[in-house]
Amino acid sequence: AVVSTQSTGKQSVKMDRMIEERVESSAVLTDILSKVEEVQQRNETLEVTCERTKSLLDKNTEEVEMYREQVAMYDEVLHTVKTKMVAAGNALPKSLRVVLKELL
Repeated sequence: AVVSTQSTGKQSVKMDRMIEERVESSAVLTDILSKVEEVQQRNETLEVTCERTKSLLDKNTEEVEMYREQVAMYDEVLHTVKTKMVAAGNALPKSLRVVLKELL
């Protein structure tokens, strides 16, 4: 009877240890799961931020292209005006051209 009580006591201690280990590992797993969920939420927030940033970048790229086209148009107009001014200046009498050069 003494042997069986010792044996039962040892088994009880072993069971208690196993239960403690499972409770500890369950707590660790719960903590890991919580951290994984946090990371997933951050990733979702980052994805939304990235999408917004990409959208803004695309919009800005379109605007830059539009401004480049406008600058090219203004350059053409300016070149045309300069060409016409030179032609008009060359058509003036030489004495008037000399006076204009001194004024400008």
